Amino acid sequence: MLGDPTGSLSRGFGVYKEDEGLAYRGTFLVNPEGLIKVAEIQDNNIGRNADELVRKVEAAQFVATHNGEVCPAKWKKGGKTLKPSIDLVGKKSNSFYQSCAIAFLSNDFENLLT
Repeated sequence: MLGDPTGSLSRGFGVYKEDEGLAYRGTFLVNPEGLIKVAEIQDNNIGRNADELVRKVEAAQFVATHNGEVCPAKWKKGGKTLKPSIDLVGKKSNSFYQSCAIAFLSNDFENLLT
């Protein structure tokens, strides 16, 4: 966790409220290569959950060292992971959700809504 007394970080992440002179509560998990892996922005009257942040850090560390695996919702360290595939899409999903899954798995977001 970092403080940002000058506002330079919060401006850089786009969470600074110039009109109020303060920042929204922003949580950003950045990997060693400088890529944002988690970004959450909350209004200042909504609290954050430190246990959930720790869970997300552990999940990011896990997937960084286990290529091709993903951590499902509510995953905890030592829990089962998944291998992404179209088979993970729910049987009752409509074609839009299936298209989203395919776009996600193939990194083809440009054609998703065309």
